[in-house]
Parts: sequence; C-alpha cells; structure tokens
Amino acid sequence: MTPSCYNRIVFRVLAVVMVSVSLLVACGDDTDTNSTTTVVSTTSTTPTPVTSLPSVTTTTVAPRDRLTEIVEAVASGDPDRIVAQSAFVPAGSPAAGYLAHQLDVARLAPAVTTSATSSLTSIAGTVILCRVAGVCTRFDAPVAEDGQLVSFDVDGVAVRERVAGPGAETIVDGVAARVLSAYRSPSGGVSVILVLTNSTEAEVIPFGFAAVHRPRSTSSGVRPVGEVVSVFGPEVIEPGRAGRMLLVFPDAPVDGDIVMNVVVAPDRDLTIVAGLVTP
Repeated sequence: MTPSCYNRIVFRVLAVVMVSVSLLVACGDDTDTNSTTTVVSTTSTTPTPVTSLPSVTTTTVAPRDRLTEIVEAVASGDPDRIVAQSAFVPAGSPAAGYLAHQLDVARLAPAVTTSATSSLTSIAGTVILCRVAGVCTRFDAPVAEDGQLVSFDVDGVAVRERVAGPGAETIVDGVAARVLSAYRSPSGGVSVILVLTNSTEAEVIPFGFAAVHRPRSTSSGVRPVGEVVSVFGPEVIEPGRAGRMLLVFPDAPVDGDIVMNVVVAPDRDLTIVAGLVTP
C-alpha cells in the first residue's frame, strides 16, 4: 500500500470516530445533571371547615312569674322544689333568707307543710295562698335585680321585715346554740330554726317543748314571754353532732331571745339563751 492510500484510510477512520463521539455527547445531554427539574407542591389547599355553634336563647322570667313559682314551691312543701328556686334569688337578699327558712321548715315538718295548703291563685302579679283553715296570704310587689328576685311583700309588709337571723352563737359547757332564722307570718306567729351543737362526750337532750320566746323590752315595758306551741326536731343529739329544731310561737315579734333548757346526760341541766337578729 502506498503512503497516500494509507493516509486516506486513516483519515476516514478518524472521521468516523469523531462522528461517533459527537453522537454520544449529544445523547448524553438528555441525562445531564445540570438539567432543570420542576417541583410540584403537594400541600393541600382544601379550606378547613368551620363549625357553627348553635345559638343560645336566654329566657328572662318576669318578677311576678318568678314570685309565683317561689310561692308554689314553698306551698308544695317539697324541699327539692324550694332548693331549685334558690338559684333565682341572690345570696344575702331578703328573698334568699325567706327561702332558706322555708326550706328548713319543709324538712323538719313535712307533714305540716304538705297538708296545710288549700289553694293558690295568681292574678295580675299578686299571688294568693289560702290554707285549709281559710286563712289567705297575699304575695306581691316583687323587686328584681339582674334577673333575680330580691324582695317582695307579704300581706303588704316587705319580707325583710318578716325574716330575722342568723343570730350570734351561744356556748354553755360544750353545748352551742344559734338561731339560724325566724319568720313572722301575717297571723303573728313566729317560727324559729334553732341549731344545737353537742361538743360534749355525752348525749344532749333538748327540752324544746319548754322553750320560751323572750322579747326585748320596749318603752312601754316588757312584752309578755311567749311559750312554744309546736316543736319539731331531734329528741337526742349525739356527741359531736348537731341538730336543727323548729320552734313555733304564737303572736310574737322577730326579736329578743329563745330560752331553752337542755340536759347533758345523765343529769346535768343547762339553760341556753340564743338571740334573734332584728331585720
């Protein structure tokens, strides 16, 4: 082979090699690591549902209607109904004092409170409660504050003037006495809730049937001492226990003192004097 022929063959081989390399480089561009990559976000754009709260409707009971419900509860003699009405009178108000007293009466003398009611009517904001004996009581002039019943009249007299208590606690030789409340009815009778606490190591026997109401002296002299006509409560108070008593006096004021004897077993006599608080 002549040198010229050899050179032509080598030239053609190199040309083929160069074309092959060019094709390889062009194909390699498809997998170049510098190529641009588009990233698609997968974050959800679904809106969060909003839960609507149900609307709350507040019902305000008119004072005259609330008074009717309170008198109905008291007339029923049902402690649970009286407690339920306590939620609609502000603490410390005359209406609250009246309900607290009537609650104790209902618990201590259930047979009396449930059998004495004859009829109850409500006319134009006035509630008329009539007993079996034909004695009727009028409740009206309700006073409300912030949706709660604060006061009302009983037979034309504000209830705050009919309710007394609590009084100061008196302690005699380990026996404590305190008037929790008192109420003067339109007929003049006074019912008193008295609590006795026995801090001795012996039984205490209260002589409630011999209790008397000793009014305060007035400018015209000393009022007559009233004797109890009805007594309800425990016959014996165990050591470390307390007991509530209901004492009823005829035609008495809501002031003065309750005087009662108790016996600390076996034979120690004590005289307890518990004062009422004047409204």
